[in-house]
Amino acid sequence: MANKGVILCTGGYGANKALMQKWNPTLLKSVVYSDSQRDDGSGIMILVITIL
Repeated sequence: MANKGVILCTGGYGANKALMQKWNPTLLKSVVYSDSQRDDGSGIMILVITIL
Protein backbone atom coordinates (compact mmCIF):
# COMPACT_ATOMS: atom_id res chain seq x y z
CA MET A 1 0.00 0.00 0.00
CA ALA A 2 1.29 3.46 -0.90
CA ASN A 3 1.84 5.84 1.99
CA LYS A 4 3.04 8.93 0.15
CA GLY A 5 1.47 8.68 -3.27
CA VAL A 6 0.40 6.53 -6.15
CA ILE A 7 1.87 6.11 -9.60
CA LEU A 8 -0.85 5.55 -12.14
CA CYS A 9 0.23 4.38 -15.60
CA THR A 10 -2.59 5.33 -17.94
CA GLY A 11 -1.00 6.02 -21.28
CA GLY A 12 -1.06 9.42 -22.86
CA TYR A 13 -3.53 11.92 -24.20
CA GLY A 14 -1.78 12.96 -27.39
CA ALA A 15 -4.61 11.70 -29.62
CA ASN A 16 -7.19 13.81 -27.76
CA LYS A 17 -7.10 17.32 -29.21
CA ALA A 18 -9.43 18.71 -26.53
CA LEU A 19 -7.13 17.58 -23.71
CA MET A 20 -4.06 18.76 -25.63
CA GLN A 21 -5.69 22.18 -26.05
CA LYS A 22 -6.55 22.34 -22.33
CA TRP A 23 -3.35 20.97 -20.79
CA ASN A 24 -0.64 21.65 -23.38
CA PRO A 25 -1.74 24.06 -26.14
CA THR A 26 1.81 25.06 -27.06
CA LEU A 27 2.75 21.49 -27.86
CA LEU A 28 -0.47 21.00 -29.84
CA LYS A 29 0.59 23.82 -32.18
CA SER A 30 4.07 22.47 -32.81
CA VAL A 31 3.82 18.66 -32.79
CA VAL A 32 2.17 16.31 -35.25
CA TYR A 33 0.88 13.28 -33.39
CA SER A 34 1.64 10.02 -35.15
CA ASP A 35 1.34 7.34 -32.48
CA SER A 36 -1.57 5.26 -31.23
CA GLN A 37 -5.08 6.64 -31.47
CA ARG A 38 -5.70 4.79 -28.20
CA ASP A 39 -3.78 7.52 -26.36
CA ASP A 40 -7.04 9.38 -25.90
CA GLY A 41 -6.70 10.33 -22.24
CA SER A 42 -9.44 7.97 -21.06
CA GLY A 43 -7.27 6.53 -18.26
CA ILE A 44 -6.39 10.01 -17.03
CA MET A 45 -10.03 11.10 -17.17
CA ILE A 46 -11.07 8.11 -15.04
CA LEU A 47 -8.65 9.35 -12.38
CA VAL A 48 -9.86 12.96 -12.68
CA ILE A 49 -13.51 11.92 -12.39
CA THR A 50 -12.74 9.66 -9.41
CA ILE A 51 -10.92 12.41 -7.52
CA LEU A 52 -13.49 15.10 -8.23
